[in-house]
Amino acid sequence: MLAWQQITFTVPNDAVSGPVKVRLTTPDPPGIRDSNVIGLEIYEAEPTPGIGLEFYVCDKDNPASVLALLDGAKSKSFQMLLNSPGGGKFIINRRDAKGGDRTLITDGNYISCKIDGIEYFKWIIEARRPTYIVEGDASAEWIEVTGRGVLAVLERAVVYPEGMPTPSSLERTWEAVHAAAILKILIEEAQARGALTGVVIDFTASEDSLGNPWDDSTDISFHAGTPLLGVIEKLCEGMGIFDIEMTPGLKLKAYKNQKGIDKSDTIRYRPAQGLLSHQNHSDAAKITNILLVEGESGSIVEVAHPTSPGVWGRREGYLQARNVPDDVTQLQNYGNMMLKDSADAEWGIQAEVDWWPYEPFEDYQLGDWLWVTIPPAGSDTTGFDGKLRVKGFTVEEDDETAHLTATLELNNIILERQIKIAQLVERLAMYSTGDSVLSSPAEKPPAGIDHNHDHGTLTGLGDDDHAQYYNEARHTADPHTSVPRVSSLKKSGAT
Repeated sequence: MLAWQQITFTVPNDAVSGPVKVRLTTPDPPGIRDSNVIGLEIYEAEPTPGIGLEFYVCDKDNPASVLALLDGAKSKSFQMLLNSPGGGKFIINRRDAKGGDRTLITDGNYISCKIDGIEYFKWIIEARRPTYIVEGDASAEWIEVTGRGVLAVLERAVVYPEGMPTPSSLERTWEAVHAAAILKILIEEAQARGALTGVVIDFTASEDSLGNPWDDSTDISFHAGTPLLGVIEKLCEGMGIFDIEMTPGLKLKAYKNQKGIDKSDTIRYRPAQGLLSHQNHSDAAKITNILLVEGESGSIVEVAHPTSPGVWGRREGYLQARNVPDDVTQLQNYGNMMLKDSADAEWGIQAEVDWWPYEPFEDYQLGDWLWVTIPPAGSDTTGFDGKLRVKGFTVEEDDETAHLTATLELNNIILERQIKIAQLVERLAMYSTGDSVLSSPAEKPPAGIDHNHDHGTLTGLGDDDHAQYYNEARHTADPHTSVPRVSSLKKSGAT
């Protein structure tokens, strides 16, 4: 049976960003055939190589209104993360005409991040840390500016109870509803109250941003006062129901199929071929290897990991299985599923890569799978040679040379698999009905696989002072069946 491997089509001059597919009507038979749906982004202009990384200040009341180019900004960097706000930072001299202008460098204004003239990211000014001197060189008077990406605007609204000002309950409960429809309801309610102005919802209660129909049936409850950003973290990163992103234009997009495609055959990093440096990182803070699991009516069982206590010592935890009957075998299966993810240290690779031979955004994006080769060295006798998923990256510009580098946060296939298991556990714990009873969980593993890890901080940020850059939340992936948000970037009139 023949299958489409690649489709080339012409983009009309009046094309707009959105979902696209190709339909063949001949020959007949077989008749009409539709391709999969992909997302297409249309940029206002072609990239202009050589411009590098530029930061623009945009008006807090109108994010599309550019107030100034920060040509005096130094140490510019921004971090993009799957299903999380990410963030940015720069420093600028207090004596700079723009750096010292409090109408520009003020809390709430936006920073637009452009590379070669194309806007890829936008973040909010949330903190200013000036360094003043009484005497001496005025060039030492710098202001450090930091903030989170525009997805963080959803923290400005919270879940309201129904029936205000005299609600009968402080819980908002849904049964057998699409999770994205719940998020849409909460955002629209907040907008009706005057919050989240400028945010545009790009999905519907029945379809995602690419037109794919939602097929989840979710039961969930949120307490009054829960920030909507917390709702997103639970539905996207905790339960893995859909992926979310906020564009620089404050358009909120949601995707039923986790974003990212397998590019490991063509994107291959190794020393002397784009890979500048690397480090493995792990986090043992959340290890749990002994679980008390409580069933829906109060039964409780203890589940123990077979090897982890001997390595890490006994580390106890508790899990409430609200959707699991009081059956010892099912509760044990449920607990064992959780222990597969929690009984060992979390792991990942952080790789600093050059802007050649592959460019982030142009050659690959968040969620894509790449191949990385790390030869054995020193005490590392095995190295690494395999497929890794891009969970986040930090873009940084060298002040002296204007050269760009990216630091990639990477997970391997095994770890991507672990988070899917954890997300299934989370769905059961949070009332999500899903399609698993867990009577025999190994027979029906979740498709697509994921893991939980710490992405660390933006380059140069102190761990204690910039906790907002940490992302310890869970992310989702489906490397084999996913539909990419953007398969390729096509300019108007191009083929």
